[in-house]
Amino acid sequence: MFTNYLTTALRAIRRNTLYTFINVFGLAVGMACCIVIMLFVRQETQYDKHHTHADRLYRMTREFLDKDGSVNLHLSTIAPPIAPLLRTDFPELKQVCRFTQDGSQTLLKYGNKTFLETKFVWAEPNIFDVLTIPFVKGNPQTALAEPNSVVLTEETSRRYFGEEEAIGKTILFDTTALKVTGVVRDLPVTTHFHFDFLCSFITLKQFAPGEFEPDNWSSNNYGTYIVLPENMSAEQIESRFPAFLDKHIHPPPNSPAANVKAHEWTRVRLQKVTDIHLHSHLDYELEENGDIRYVWIFSAVAALVLFIACVNFTNLSTARSQERAKEVGVRKAMGAHRAQVMTQFLSESVILALVSLLAAILLTWLAMPLLNNFTNLKLSLWSSDVGFTVLGLFVIALLVGVVAGSYPAFVLSAFDPVKILRGLGATRTKAFLRRALVIGQFAIAVMLLISMGVVLRQVEYCRTVDLGFTKDYIVTLRGDRAMSERIERIKSELLQNTNIVAIGASRRVPSGRLLDSQGWRIEKDGAMQSLDFRIANVPIDYTFIPTYGMTMAAGRNFSKDFATDTTEAFILNESAVRAIGWTAAEEAIGKGFEHGDRKGKIVGVVKDFHFESMREKISPLVFLVGKSSLRTISLKIRPENIPATLDFLRSKWKIYRPEFEFDYEFLDARFDKLYKSEEKLGQLFGIFAGIAVFVGCLGLFGLAAFTAERRTKEIGIRKVMGASVLNIVALLSKDFLLLVSIAFLLACPLAYWAMRKWLQTFAYATTIGVDVLLLSGAVAVFAAFAAILWQTLKAARSNPVNALKYE
Repeated sequence: MFTNYLTTALRAIRRNTLYTFINVFGLAVGMACCIVIMLFVRQETQYDKHHTHADRLYRMTREFLDKDGSVNLHLSTIAPPIAPLLRTDFPELKQVCRFTQDGSQTLLKYGNKTFLETKFVWAEPNIFDVLTIPFVKGNPQTALAEPNSVVLTEETSRRYFGEEEAIGKTILFDTTALKVTGVVRDLPVTTHFHFDFLCSFITLKQFAPGEFEPDNWSSNNYGTYIVLPENMSAEQIESRFPAFLDKHIHPPPNSPAANVKAHEWTRVRLQKVTDIHLHSHLDYELEENGDIRYVWIFSAVAALVLFIACVNFTNLSTARSQERAKEVGVRKAMGAHRAQVMTQFLSESVILALVSLLAAILLTWLAMPLLNNFTNLKLSLWSSDVGFTVLGLFVIALLVGVVAGSYPAFVLSAFDPVKILRGLGATRTKAFLRRALVIGQFAIAVMLLISMGVVLRQVEYCRTVDLGFTKDYIVTLRGDRAMSERIERIKSELLQNTNIVAIGASRRVPSGRLLDSQGWRIEKDGAMQSLDFRIANVPIDYTFIPTYGMTMAAGRNFSKDFATDTTEAFILNESAVRAIGWTAAEEAIGKGFEHGDRKGKIVGVVKDFHFESMREKISPLVFLVGKSSLRTISLKIRPENIPATLDFLRSKWKIYRPEFEFDYEFLDARFDKLYKSEEKLGQLFGIFAGIAVFVGCLGLFGLAAFTAERRTKEIGIRKVMGASVLNIVALLSKDFLLLVSIAFLLACPLAYWAMRKWLQTFAYATTIGVDVLLLSGAVAVFAAFAAILWQTLKAARSNPVNALKYE
């Protein structure tokens, strides 16, 4: 019986090569999209599940609050005293671990080789009990117990020592020899942070003993992870944190927080480690995380593209049902049962789906290198998870085969054989279904086109909007403390090059996050008052503001002509002035402003500008003259002869920091990086929209061929009666174009609503213009017309004599 079904199915497939190709290719493209996104979703949802205690592993985070209880800053790292105090106050927490990264670049030496590392981490000895990090060599219980000990990953060991034994060798950190005590496996892709080196925490304490004073609650640079006991929930622990903070945090008497309890201005939270990658977008994240919204978006897109491919199959199957109806009539007249006819059609559909699956796997395999390069992912079709992948692909193929073949199987098998053989089969229902499915296809395609247009428009808006300063032709260089202390001499030397227009120095530069803040007091109504909101502070030098072309709204810039500016002058932005309650910038000039021992007056107000990305509102900000913290240099250069200017800077850099690479960035490139994920999202929407339109047009091509074939006699009669080629093309095209137009009208409000929700994630957003909607609709209509044009022209140009002889 099965052999008969298979033989009949293969004959039917061979008889209709055009329809078979359209079905197989359309399904293959749709399934390839589904496979790729399935691999992406699978990888994204597996982050940090490899840890032994993954269900009880939590990261501690810290929030800072305004007076009304709203969160103004949420850090993924916390202060150094918290971990040791937790061990004392919460004895039931057996595993509490701290680690911190050693800045942006770490200089290491081995023999006569010098290395600049970006993943050098200081960690407590029990990190291997908290996180699952398998050892290749060494003892995890003692690897980080002693001073000056370091653990490497396998890849790092090969970089430094080749195939030689790493254990016992020494690597030079500044003037300290670090002894290699262990080698661990390279970390999997699916972990929320990666390291190349783990150095013992006790070594860091030797370098910076003051950092670990029990009252150091401001240095929030330490990742702190805990494993909860099996009988305890995160909520139970969190409920005890307010009392814990009140007990241990004691602000100075003159600080704004002195008169309130600690838990009223700061909170400690627990965050499940397996939730970090997709659900966490805090400040100071160890690495860039994913986003659960994009997982849902791309999952929906995969389902929609696959739906479009299934629609093609169903449309072409129902369109050809009249031809197959006679076959069904004969089969049923010969005694075939409905179940047998259903099995026949479903077997044909499943065979096509399985063939499409093979083609989809081939397409995916060919596209995988390009896809990984484009998305910066490391997806693999055949990973260690190959069993899940194979099972998932097979299930998808069966589902597609059954769903796509369900209509012809269930409907055609129910036809009355007498009516079929008399040519009385109903067609209105089939025609209505085909039209509805075509509308659904192109509504999805138009929604994807509109989404692409809105995302790319927002990216363009973010990149071209007036930021409140000039970001073009500004080069940023990262220095160190030594350079900061001799910054004026360095600036004088660099300005001797006529291609360098201006130089400013600062702790942070625009495009970064405003993470530094103190408790400020302001003179208002004749008295000093503590501010109940957060003002970010940025140390700068005298020339930072003019280098960036910022505009003063009132008062003046810092000046060397005023000796007290070094310690007693402050400049606010307009947002800070409004937050304080002043109606005009001029009201702030001359008012007292202070924090701790730094007391002075406001000498200027700078007009608001976008320091951070367009996702963030312009924050209240205060500039102050910095000293040793000015580690980033910003150089305004002329647009002419940029390579020569960079060569000059490179030569100077070898003098200032001979052991470090010349690592520069243009400021506009830094801002562009802020929107890379949105740009990728827009491009991916474009790719999927293109695939959706292509697959939809592939189906229209097949339907147009079928329609032209069915209306052959009608076309011949019309041509005999004087109809022109243009009349025939219009006749055959109008129904299809009407369906696409209806799809456009249905897609517009849905896409508008969805993209408005997406734009609300930005503090400053563009508008969804009518032009985006109309252009998307025009693309869909043009693509549909192009798909059916060849078939309609072929029918319109056919000889009417041959048409009248048809059948």
